[in-house]
Amino acid sequence: MRIATLVAGMIASLVSVPFAAAQDSPTMTSAEIAAACAPPAGQSHAAHALRVVGSQDTVPRTVFGRADLLVISGGTGEGVQLSSKFFLRRASATNQLYGMPAASDLVTDGWVEIVAVNDSTSIARVTGLCGAIYTSDYLEPFVPPTVPTPADEPLTPNFDALGRVLGGSDGRTLTAINQVAIIDQGSEQGLQPGSRFAIYRDLTAGVDPLLAAPEGTPLTSIGEGVVLSATGNRAVVRIVRARDAVRTGDYVAPPKQ
Repeated sequence: MRIATLVAGMIASLVSVPFAAAQDSPTMTSAEIAAACAPPAGQSHAAHALRVVGSQDTVPRTVFGRADLLVISGGTGEGVQLSSKFFLRRASATNQLYGMPAASDLVTDGWVEIVAVNDSTSIARVTGLCGAIYTSDYLEPFVPPTVPTPADEPLTPNFDALGRVLGGSDGRTLTAINQVAIIDQGSEQGLQPGSRFAIYRDLTAGVDPLLAAPEGTPLTSIGEGVVLSATGNRAVVRIVRARDAVRTGDYVAPPKQ
């Protein structure tokens, strides 16, 4: 069945591609999916012409998932072409609803492929899902993630250049192996995709003084991360090794040069 058959009656004159052909895409590894679902390193708030406005359904909806065909507010007039791929992103609900500062105020909800298009509207099939997709999610060109391979050799940390973990995606305060976190160092500090760093925790700085370690206790090793993307003074990193959840406020140390 062709996509044009599915969308007939709602949008006229759509150019479409066969549904089976649209499904042919390389399988991504779990690490690549985690990298694609990461927020962008930069805090971009540019105006976005392409947004999700609904889906091909019998009732109006505002939340969508993997099985949905999404209606996009732009077509060939905005440069959209068949088989084009886009990220779906939005502002962080943690910041919007609760006024809580987030390490990144952008969230990646998934990515889509354009399967039907006319001059003013297009239809997108969800090809990757990070969470729920919402109306008004905006589209940015999809770039296949590059996941640096963690090095096996031991990392000798430079404790004179410590940074901090700002948090995870969408206000999360805990990050596990193969998930992403944002740190307060970036390209200005020489970080680039593939840069490694060690993660440490100060056990003397517990929330409850009765449970904190005695003063003078050295930083304890938590794990290791590798940079996926970097800008200015921020980087998005993938946690590759950890013996505990990485927490907001943990220290990060680059390797000695």
